[in-house]
Amino acid sequence: MKNNTPKGIIGIFTNPKGDVIATATIFDPIPQWQQESLARMRLAVEVARAYCAPDYARAISTHTSEAIMNDMQRTKGFTITMVPVGYNDNEKEEE
Repeated sequence: MKNNTPKGIIGIFTNPKGDVIATATIFDPIPQWQQESLARMRLAVEVARAYCAPDYARAISTHTSEAIMNDMQRTKGFTITMVPVGYNDNEKEEE
């Protein structure tokens, strides 16, 4: 049976016009929900880097960055997309 765990996840943050603002990837051999969670955390840090001065971006906690990113998504029309990437070659469907 095919395992539905991808090799990795790419997180993409876009503005309301559809421009890509930040991306983040995770390719750890962990379940997909954990990959997505880590990708969101990394994406939040990249969004802070994209919009803030470097010293300010480094000073913001990951939790705060995530809260701001999620607020931008909820209230301002920004989009977060998680794209699963690849599967292991040895994972084949049973016949």
